[in-house]
Amino acid sequence: MKLHSFWAGFFSGLRSGTPLALTARAANQGVLDLPGPLRLLASDRSLQLLRFASSFEFVADKLPFAPSRLEHGGLAARVLAGGVTGAGLSAGTKQELAQGALLGAAGAVAGSVLGYQARTRLVDVLEATPRARIGPIAPRTYIAFIEDAIALAGSAWVVKAAAGARAETMRDTVMSH
Repeated sequence: MKLHSFWAGFFSGLRSGTPLALTARAANQGVLDLPGPLRLLASDRSLQLLRFASSFEFVADKLPFAPSRLEHGGLAARVLAGGVTGAGLSAGTKQELAQGALLGAAGAVAGSVLGYQARTRLVDVLEATPRARIGPIAPRTYIAFIEDAIALAGSAWVVKAAAGARAETMRDTVMSH
């Protein structure tokens, strides 16, 4: 479960709203049981809001004036989203929730920094290559689409894996009694 929290945070570093929205979706559909006050994320209203925010982020990230994810506000949002998602994926005691939140926040920092470095370096290399344009699409844009796909697929994988691991743990607990 702890690795799920870290990876959810990591993908929050790429797209802050995606892991949180997918966690809320899994909880809303009854696939994932969120602990304590995090159950609020399972509501229809929360899910709608998180879907909108996540979708908006996919669009806004492509705009030329979008701020760096490493600026204070952007990084803080990613760390917060990673921490909440990490806590949500680590069910159990208060200590496990705190560990999940810390691992999610740490993953968000790692994902933010590594994602920024990878994206900037790839864009720099491709923009220096004369044939790197795909029609009217600049390398900066299609690298952002690739990052979107990684964040979305990775987030879906980690939420599904965490839900499966939690269900297996519940079955083992029931069977042992």
